Amino acid sequence: TQVSAESEILTSTAENLDNLEMPELIGLTTRKALGVLNAKKIQFQFSGSGVVTKQYPLAGSVIDNQSKVIFECQAPK
Repeated sequence: TQVSAESEILTSTAENLDNLEMPELIGLTTRKALGVLNAKKIQFQFSGSGVVTKQYPLAGSVIDNQSKVIFECQAPK
């Protein structure tokens, strides 16, 4: 599956995620980052494709089921 640079994907869940630690996404491919977030049932939004270069919240932050992770990807250099 290919994702265009302008694409935006959202996913959500009703599962309770109290006090979950935000994983490190920077350096992961878009596909791996999506896999990590989907496996933990974390809501997210992203832009671009390639490798994750920015993320919010930062890795190690405590998030819950109301949190939405935002990350940006760029083609590897």
